[in-house]
Amino acid sequence: MQIQVEFSGPIQRGNWAQKETIPANDGSTLGEFLVGIGYPPEQHTHILVAHNGRVTRDSDTVLRDGDALQLSVLLGGG
Repeated sequence: MQIQVEFSGPIQRGNWAQKETIPANDGSTLGEFLVGIGYPPEQHTHILVAHNGRVTRDSDTVLRDGDALQLSVLLGGG
C-alpha cells in the first residue's frame, strides 16, 4: 500500500522529499510506519502527526492505502 507523507517544519526527514509517497506493508500501524521511515519509538512523543487531516497520538492506528500523514515536530517556547 502507499501512504502520502508531508514533512512540515524542521522535522528530520532523512533522504525523503518534503512530500513523498511511501510504501508500507498492508495492516501497518502508525507506530510501525514511523519506525519503518526512520523514527525510533522513543522519538514518537516528539512528532506531531495529522492522519487524514486529524491530529492523532494513537500509534496503534491501522493505516490504509492512500492515507495521508503530515509529520512535524512539537515546538515549545515561552
